[in-house]
Amino acid sequence: MNFASDSFVIEFLRKHPSALIGKLPDHTTLPTFDSPISLEISEKNNKQLSEFGIKAEGLFGEGNKIVIEAGANFRSIAIAAGKLKPANNVIFIPSSSRAGLQISFSGNNHLVCIAASGAVVRINATFRGSGSALIWGANTKSRGV
Repeated sequence: MNFASDSFVIEFLRKHPSALIGKLPDHTTLPTFDSPISLEISEKNNKQLSEFGIKAEGLFGEGNKIVIEAGANFRSIAIAAGKLKPANNVIFIPSSSRAGLQISFSGNNHLVCIAASGAVVRINATFRGSGSALIWGANTKSRGV
């Protein structure tokens, strides 16, 4: 599969419970990868995650992954698990993204998709329930809710 295009991410979105394909604005940017790797998100994998500037905290269930660029070195990515052992949550974030993340999963089947936006951003998000998605990239706008 060609990770250098956004086709890998689009294929994943097609299968995601939120069924986002066809609902995203035309200007939506998705992450692209040249040399992607997929890492398990769990406290027991913190040694490997820390090599990339990522920290996991809490009790995670099965199938939680973060897809990053091989050789990436993030300044601040923290991922926490709620009490319900969240499962099957996926984060896509290329090294070209300048985002700092603080993500908390309390439910299952959530998706976080961060593309290069050109700006330095700090994203704090909590996911409860099941099947939610957050997509952030160029031209993304956020207002207090």
